[in-house]
Amino acid sequence: MDKANRINIGDLINIVSAKTRQTKLVTEDIIHATFKAIEDELTAGRQVNIISFGKFEAKERNERTGRNPKTKEPVLIAARKRVKFTASDLLNSKVDHTDNIGIMVKHMRELGCTEDHISQLVHSMREGTCFSPTSPVRAKEIARKQCRITKAAGKQSTLPDD
Repeated sequence: MDKANRINIGDLINIVSAKTRQTKLVTEDIIHATFKAIEDELTAGRQVNIISFGKFEAKERNERTGRNPKTKEPVLIAARKRVKFTASDLLNSKVDHTDNIGIMVKHMRELGCTEDHISQLVHSMREGTCFSPTSPVRAKEIARKQCRITKAAGKQSTLPDD
């Protein structure tokens, strides 16, 4: 990966400082304290779950036999712990650029939901004032639920019954 496609701790401090309008010194302290807290929890054997981001956990690796690449002789590799990070569905969908909102809108239209309701919901999702769908399946679930809300409010009557 070339340097243009990665950031270091200094870049992260600059980005967070700009987004939060905090000084770089304060931001640096907060970021380092956050990393230290995650490290302390993992060292103590606890998982760290950050909703909408992911999960950190210390995983035990069993003792196993490997090979010395130079001599090809078997070598015993001791058991040890390693940190494992599992990204949330939301983070994965953002990285993958999956347009789950688009899937939801298409399904809402197929269900006959009003354009006004669709546009209000999409606006809220894009503004971050309500959760966006994290998968295509979840997008369809949200579409069906939102159309039921519209139907219950008497704004439409075209939603098929289950």
